[in-house]
Amino acid sequence: MANIQRKPPKLTKNARKELTDDHFRKLVYYRCSKYPDEIVPTPKAEHIDEKLERLIGSNDLLPISFLEEGTKKAPSIGKITAGRYVGTGFLIGPDIIMTNNHVIKSKQDAQNAIIEFNYELGVDTQPKNSESFTLKPDSIFITNSRLDFTIVRVEGKPGEKFGWIPILRNPFTITRHERVYIIQHPKGRRKEIGIHDNRATEILQHVIRYSTDTEGGSSGSPCFNRDWDIVGIHHSAGKRGPNGTFVDNEAIKISSIFRYLQSLVDSERNEAYDVLKFAKGEDPYSGLFGQWGLKLHGTSKWESVVTDYRGTADYLDVGFWNIEHFNNSTSDHRKIRVADVISRLNLDILGLVEVSKESIKFVTKELRKLDKNFGYLIKDVRGRQDLAIIYNKDTLKVKLEEWDDEAVGAFDSKIRGKTLFYRHPMKVRVSSKVSSDDNQFDFKLIVLHAKATTHKNQPDIPPIVRKASAKALSEAIEREIKASENEGKMERDYVIGGDFNAKLEEGSFDVLANRLNMIALTEEDALGNDPNAYTYLMRGNRSIIDHVYITKSANLHYDPGSISITRIDKEMPRFTQGLSDHAPVAMRLTWSKRPTKIKTRKETKVHSVSIPADVETININLEK
Repeated sequence: MANIQRKPPKLTKNARKELTDDHFRKLVYYRCSKYPDEIVPTPKAEHIDEKLERLIGSNDLLPISFLEEGTKKAPSIGKITAGRYVGTGFLIGPDIIMTNNHVIKSKQDAQNAIIEFNYELGVDTQPKNSESFTLKPDSIFITNSRLDFTIVRVEGKPGEKFGWIPILRNPFTITRHERVYIIQHPKGRRKEIGIHDNRATEILQHVIRYSTDTEGGSSGSPCFNRDWDIVGIHHSAGKRGPNGTFVDNEAIKISSIFRYLQSLVDSERNEAYDVLKFAKGEDPYSGLFGQWGLKLHGTSKWESVVTDYRGTADYLDVGFWNIEHFNNSTSDHRKIRVADVISRLNLDILGLVEVSKESIKFVTKELRKLDKNFGYLIKDVRGRQDLAIIYNKDTLKVKLEEWDDEAVGAFDSKIRGKTLFYRHPMKVRVSSKVSSDDNQFDFKLIVLHAKATTHKNQPDIPPIVRKASAKALSEAIEREIKASENEGKMERDYVIGGDFNAKLEEGSFDVLANRLNMIALTEEDALGNDPNAYTYLMRGNRSIIDHVYITKSANLHYDPGSISITRIDKEMPRFTQGLSDHAPVAMRLTWSKRPTKIKTRKETKVHSVSIPADVETININLEK
């Protein structure tokens, strides 16, 4: 039986009077052990959450790893002393720091400045051993007063010891009412963190406002969301309230700074390129490439920052991916992950290898859930490993085209018992839905899957088959080009990609370059001549299997400009890991007034010709 609470003895009606001895004894007796404590019935198990716990307002619970992740970011943040100015800065690369423009305004300021890392107290409240570094503005110095940031190179590579905070492309890393955490050196004091009363109050186009505490000297501090992603760089107080006092603080969005840096790369500022090599993430609007290779709209760099992302005919993003065994037996979980990858890439068109209709249909439905208006075409070939494309229906028109009978016969022919193309290449007419200055992308995209099987007794069979299949493909394209020329259409622009199943130096596909005058965009990757030239999303993987060929005539056909190629040569998240042994390979075609220089591995041949003195005109015909 549960004990029932006994009421305390009644005191005198007038509590201001002194207690009588009798009342005092009764009160003491009540408070002692003879009167048991009140017993509260225990709630039933299924109602424990309702009875005993409550979320007060929003859910501010965090995983314990939040503390660990914060301590990983903190070492890369340091105190900056620039003459009489004191501020905060942080590493965004092994030897590159960012701070505010009003902390370091010029190269002269940077030459006289230092950044001090580890200027903080340990858990024993004793100062740690700090390290100071001078700056190298003659190597990298980028600043902008309106975005209030300065980026400058540091002597040595402190990031190898203290780490760095990669800047992010994604503009949607924080929303209103979320928490903003700021690690800083307020008034030049040892490192502190603003972690209380720190909600975001406003999210504007280029700034974030929040209630997080800062002081003079906090300028240049990185601002983080609850996942410790950098969202902004603190630079000033925010807006004033009715009484004239400041009601919040303000940071410049990192995504705005990123887009500005991209505009400098577009104008061939190599300093910005060196900075963006360490950037992470992707932009949900402009996709994998962001603003890489795009022309600027307007006259000022600031305008390039505020320009909205819109699909135009000025650029076209093309990619290829062998997902591998992406058929009917594929789990929904894997299909959803593939949809996520394609959504992040956000290319205009993606050629796919080893897929099935059911899986691709599932993926496009998932993409529509992510507000991607993507459609698909599939070429039903033998078996369950088909070829397909997924494309942006808002920017492109596509049409599946068939090969002529001669091409089909060649594709089905055999060498030493091996069919040239077990899966006929997929051919798609691609044209942009929007035009710019009367120019419009219009070309044929070919997705192929070349032979891969190697035989121990006949190791030369695969190269022979691949060479023959490449020859058959080039001849089929040649016939189309000649037929279009006879009709006055001048059909000559092709993009070929997919799984070639061979290194380029094998030579199996040289016929594409020799007969069709095509360029292998991934050639330098395969040869290893350029350590920074990656067409894979993931560093560490050379594009020795998946390549892209494009006709050289594309540089002439799209008059008055030429087409420039921007390849993936920057580190990207490993979000394809575990999905396939292949990673997507992609490129961007952009309208450009300046011609694109593409290196080839063949040396230029010089022919000397004697010209008679009485000859006025010479016709030269160069043929292989």
